[in-house]
Amino acid sequence: MPRYFCCLCGTTKYTSEHHPFPKRIFGNGNGNPAIIILCRGQHDQIEAELQAMEKESGLTKEELRQQPGLYIEKHKEFLNGKFLSAIMIKGSRQFKSKSKSRKKRQRLSEEDLIGLYYNQDQAAQQ
Repeated sequence: MPRYFCCLCGTTKYTSEHHPFPKRIFGNGNGNPAIIILCRGQHDQIEAELQAMEKESGLTKEELRQQPGLYIEKHKEFLNGKFLSAIMIKGSRQFKSKSKSRKKRQRLSEEDLIGLYYNQDQAAQQ
C-alpha cells in the first residue's frame, strides 16, 4: 500500500497532514481541505514559525482569518518556493491515490487556493 511522504525530505516515517490554513485560525472540516504532507520534525518547525508570525502580527484571530495570503507567503518561504506543488486537497482523487507522482497533481495558483478556502468557508457557514 502506498504511503504518504514528506514533501521536504521524502521520508515516509512519521508523516502527518499539515493544514496550511491552521485549524486554530481557519477551523476544521470541509471548509479547510488543503493539506501538505510533512514529517513530524518539519511539521513541528512550520507550526512554531506560524505561531510566531501570528503573535508578532498583533492581529486577532478574525483579522488573521481575513488574510490567508500571510500563510501562503510563510509556507512559500518554508517550502523553498514549492508551496503550490506540495498542496493536496482532501477528498480529491490526488489525495486518495497517495501518489508520489507530482505529474498527476492538478496545478493550483495562489488565487485558486484562496478562492477554494473562501468558497468552502462560505458553504460551511450557510
